[in-house]
Parts: sequence; structure tokens; C-alpha cells
Amino acid sequence: MLDRLYEEGQGEATVVTASSGSVKVYTEPVTTRAEYGTEFNECLLRSHSAHRDSKERANTGRFKKRFEKALDELHDGLSKKGTHKKLVAVNQRIERL
Repeated sequence: MLDRLYEEGQGEATVVTASSGSVKVYTEPVTTRAEYGTEFNECLLRSHSAHRDSKERANTGRFKKRFEKALDELHDGLSKKGTHKKLVAVNQRIERL
């Protein structure tokens, strides 16, 4: 079951507290939207932070670079002597990425 959340405005800071007792303080502007559902009579609080959004984009970019680098290394290894070239071995390396 979802925690029930509530928001308090504190000047320029936004404090979001969960019923479990955890507290987050955001110093940048945070937009929030409450969504009320009929199932279990719950309220879901969705928040969006520009700082968190840029952090997510940076993480996604790093992951994408590492993944593409590993695929390039795998592709280069297919043309080299002494590397795994069997389909099962190549698929296993791809699965580990």
C-alpha cells in the first residue's frame, strides 16, 4: 500500500514528508500534483524537480555511453583472432551487458 504523503511549503524550500517518517527537503522549485484513485481510496502525490530531471538525463547518458562502448568492443572482438565467436558465447556476453 502506498504511503500517504503530504506537502508543506517552507519559504523557498519544499518539505515532503511520508507517513513512514521519512522527510525530503528540496531547495529548488518542485512541482507537485495529487492523483486520487478509486482503488483502495488512495492518493498518490507526484512531484517533479528540474534538478532531479537533469540528474536522470546525465545517468541515462552515462549508461548509454558504457553500453555502446561495450557493444563496440564486442563487435571489434569478432574480427580478432583468439576471441569468442560462437553464437552462444556472443549471446552470453550480450546478456551480461
